[in-house]
Amino acid sequence: MQYKLRNGKFHFLLITFSISLAVQAQTREEAIRKKMTDSIKWVMLGEYAKIYPTLRQMNVSNILVMKRRFDTELNGDKVLSGKVLTNRVQGNFNLPLYSRNGSVVNAAFTYSNNYLDFTERRTALAPGGKAMADTRLSPNTYGLTLSYSKSDTLFNRPVVYSLGVNGVTGKSDAIQKLSFIGTMVFVLKRTPVTSLSVGGIFLIDPSLSVPFIPVVSYAHTFRSSGLQLLVDLPQRAILRKQLGKKCWATAGTEIASSVSFLDLAQYNLPDETNYSTFDLKNGINFEHMVSPRIVAGIGAGMFTTVSSRMFKAREKSNDYFLNDRNRMAPYLNVSVSFLPFLKPLIR
Repeated sequence: MQYKLRNGKFHFLLITFSISLAVQAQTREEAIRKKMTDSIKWVMLGEYAKIYPTLRQMNVSNILVMKRRFDTELNGDKVLSGKVLTNRVQGNFNLPLYSRNGSVVNAAFTYSNNYLDFTERRTALAPGGKAMADTRLSPNTYGLTLSYSKSDTLFNRPVVYSLGVNGVTGKSDAIQKLSFIGTMVFVLKRTPVTSLSVGGIFLIDPSLSVPFIPVVSYAHTFRSSGLQLLVDLPQRAILRKQLGKKCWATAGTEIASSVSFLDLAQYNLPDETNYSTFDLKNGINFEHMVSPRIVAGIGAGMFTTVSSRMFKAREKSNDYFLNDRNRMAPYLNVSVSFLPFLKPLIR
């Protein structure tokens, strides 16, 4: 009888131990599977970031626009002409804060320095155009964007929603421009060679009179040549070609706008002035992987300023008092960026 009890107890412990080992093995298997899944997602994110630079963790670029002629109008009257050399240093850093069940919270920090060297200036207010001294401007601008995005389905279509708030300033003690952004993008088609998404951006921005901007994203790979057509309106329209395992080139048109804040009180103009430009880069860009996470780039082409205006901060850009007309000029762009390397702080 005592032997049977001990034997039964032994079998009970053996079963318990076996179940414990099975649970631990299953737990380890699930952990390994999750780690493998995360690793695959991480690799895919890195590959997407090579094609879509906005997904990169960090980017620093310098755009040098060669000297070009300009004409300045104040309240509709021509007051100044000359030449200007532009050098822009821009940087951004994306910090993932939260990612769980398709929801993502992100913080994006931006910085820009817009150096302007005005030479050969002549005023149109004096007979014959009186020469004026050269002058330079070098405003710094800082920005912070907090955004929330959610991947879901609607009308049996994949959809991505996002809400964000953006603050921009040239001061250390105040936000000079505050905007609210909402987006909704539907994925209409996704195959191994073609993808198409459409949607829109809803804006509450004190300087914009247009509250809605349509968005179209189209990508297609031509298998015979390896060329990729990437159309991300309104941001860019380019062709991309992989030149090697670590090198690729793009050619096309991209937006290269800027926002700066100036104090023009000494010229009897507003002391808080928003100086905004809408620019296009038309050229070729080469990028090379110098390490598993670092991408170096160099590009050149023609730089076109579509719009260059000064208006009171917190007012509409249509209510500008100063308008610059700039000629087209060559540009040189160098950049260093980092593919995603930081995982969300909360997962």
